[in-house]
Amino acid sequence: MNPNDNDKNNYSVDYLNQIATPIEEKTKLGSKIFIGGVILLGVIVIFLIGTSIVGGYKSPDQQIVELNIRLNAIQDISKKNQRKLRDSSIRSFNSSLTLQTSTAINNLEAVMAKRNIKEDKYKKKIDISKELITKELGDKLEEAELNIMLDRAYAREMTYQIGLIRSSINSIKRHDNSPEMKTFLENNEQSLSTLETSFNEFQGSN
Repeated sequence: MNPNDNDKNNYSVDYLNQIATPIEEKTKLGSKIFIGGVILLGVIVIFLIGTSIVGGYKSPDQQIVELNIRLNAIQDISKKNQRKLRDSSIRSFNSSLTLQTSTAINNLEAVMAKRNIKEDKYKKKIDISKELITKELGDKLEEAELNIMLDRAYAREMTYQIGLIRSSINSIKRHDNSPEMKTFLENNEQSLSTLETSFNEFQGSN
């Protein structure tokens, strides 16, 4: 066997080993980078989910303030439109709504006074206002009145607004077991449900 052949073989093995070592190191480095990226992504996702949950949470007191704002807005709308409504049935429903919102507001403000809940404390967190609700809803109803469709449009909007009020009440109920809120629910929940059904049935039949 030619000695030169052994030298060539040794050279080939050494050369392959030299090539293989950097490739293995690059592969290990790439794996570490990939794993690190996955871990970092997981941390970011968990952080975003946690921020979303915390940012979207509303305390029962804040929800009570928002409910009070919506009740006052709907009461204003019901008073303003009572004489404009034509059908005797919807006028009757609306009269009952005015009385019911008045009762609910008095009951809720009693809860707020007892627990020292101040609207000003939540102004920066609340994205609704009495003025905004009455303006948006008032514009819709004025347009419906011009098209001689006020009764039906009013029934539709009140069905929706009472639904929002009841949804807010249900949310508070899940997080607030206080005796004062229990009394509020007993005095108002069923009446609001009946009114929602009445307005909804009116819009469905006209």
